[in-house]
Amino acid sequence: MSIKRSHFQYPVPPEHRSAYRVFYTAFLFIIFFITAAQADPIPISGTHLLPRTEVPYHPVAKIQSTPVFQVGDALTIPAFSFQFLGGHYQTTVTCRLVGDNCYILVEEEIWQSRVSQSDIESLAQAFDQSTPRDSTRGIFDISTSIFGDPPDVDGDPRILIAIIDILDSPIQGFSIVGYFDVENQAPPVSHEILYLDANPFAVNSDLARATITHEFQHLTHWNADPKEEKWLDEGCSEYAELACGYKDTTASEMDSFLSLATNTDLTKWEDQSWDFDHAYLSVQLGHVHALLGMAGYNAVGGEV
Repeated sequence: MSIKRSHFQYPVPPEHRSAYRVFYTAFLFIIFFITAAQADPIPISGTHLLPRTEVPYHPVAKIQSTPVFQVGDALTIPAFSFQFLGGHYQTTVTCRLVGDNCYILVEEEIWQSRVSQSDIESLAQAFDQSTPRDSTRGIFDISTSIFGDPPDVDGDPRILIAIIDILDSPIQGFSIVGYFDVENQAPPVSHEILYLDANPFAVNSDLARATITHEFQHLTHWNADPKEEKWLDEGCSEYAELACGYKDTTASEMDSFLSLATNTDLTKWEDQSWDFDHAYLSVQLGHVHALLGMAGYNAVGGEV
């Protein structure tokens, strides 16, 4: 039996079809945006997404013996928007804590709403004094013993930890939880700054402490080799999380990586979420073989 075509096959009049297509496309886009915004974003470091700028390093000759910043001091610093067509902008942070190895500065808009005094005290304790890996050593001590000293362009050995609401977009499927911007190593800023997000992530959490560990490694790695390849720099930052006791080393993480990125070159970086895991595996592989001496080092080249 043949089916006769009728006008009911096209309920929208021909003269309105173009407008209907536009309306329908816009409707689907809105639904997609709402769905993406409501889904739990994947927290990632934003360092690898920043422009790679060559910054000359000129350490100062005199080291400050007393803190440069005091609690209550305000400082205007550049921040980076990861939103579409984003870029650098200025924000003001206030010093809320002076630690042994850090200053913790917070944007005024999120102080006492997203960030409390107990939050920053917990973060400072992790950075200066105690980690899950070693209750007697903080992130600063463990990381520098492995990766070397951080740069010091301002003559102040303390690192600035700026807690802000990092601007990003939920439609991207991920949320930037922290970053290190090499441009701050040059004038007019000339400070060592690590950025930590406070929205939607909690500052008093292992994720926040792992993020500071991750970004601090980027800072120290830049001091040793400012032209390092992304996969190795990111792999070392992931390994730093492991060294301080924050890295998830369960079988579920490995299974997730293998299911998403089979047959992936461990030394290839393509700005994908799984790149962090395979970069970590590369560094971890090198570490394990290093324990075997020169034979282990020689074996690494054939496995990555």
